[in-house]
Amino acid sequence: MGQEISLIPIDRIKIQKFNVRKKDIQTGIEDLGASIKANGLLQPITVFLDSENNRYVILAGQRRFNAHGYLNDEFPGRGFD
Repeated sequence: MGQEISLIPIDRIKIQKFNVRKKDIQTGIEDLGASIKANGLLQPITVFLDSENNRYVILAGQRRFNAHGYLNDEFPGRGFD
């Protein structure tokens, strides 16, 4: 099975409650957001499709996902959604 890069709307992605990272998840999100805004997303967020709920679940990249949420709030309509 090959890897594929796709654009997925933020509202179709959820953070798994069993996510590995539990502490300091929001620490530095503004800085990470500034980096993503300046350089783009250098490492894609890895997700899988939960077909029962028709949503994508994050496997790796929770902080990058949160940074996109921050950017979308700060710069609505600028492509961070």
